[in-house]
Amino acid sequence: MQRPSIPIKLRSTHWFIEGFSILLLLFGVAYGSLNYASLPQTIPTHFGISGQPNGFGDKYNLLVVIGLNVLVFGLMSLARRYPALINYPFQLTPKNEENHFKNAFLMISVMKLFLTLLFGEIIYSTVQTSLGHQSGLGIVMLAIVIGFIFSVGFFLYKGYLISNKP
Repeated sequence: MQRPSIPIKLRSTHWFIEGFSILLLLFGVAYGSLNYASLPQTIPTHFGISGQPNGFGDKYNLLVVIGLNVLVFGLMSLARRYPALINYPFQLTPKNEENHFKNAFLMISVMKLFLTLLFGEIIYSTVQTSLGHQSGLGIVMLAIVIGFIFSVGFFLYKGYLISNKP
């Protein structure tokens, strides 16, 4: 069955989240790129559960992380633009379809914000650890991951409520 494309009217919340996500993306790209030349040839490429680096590699790996940040941002923006193409874990009906699309739109926006924040923290911590200014990932990373998990859970629960609305 072909799902109709329902235009989503952007509210100020959407604009704020999108603008903040773009700023975070630009920060990650700029910070990593501007500090690239001053990095040692070998940098941390993996951090263990404790936040301490336990894998090391060539500094070009930072460029890979920056590229992944841009790629994920672009793919999430594309997914958000076409909510009718998303696979939903709920039964869509003509009655609830628009609400599910709006929920998915906002969920993807929030996920994009958290993922961009996550990549930004990885880039920042990698540079800082490489330069000897910090010893690994901090508590901020844990807060970002917990925030991401809770936000996805919230939107899935909201989708459940939309599907079971009388």
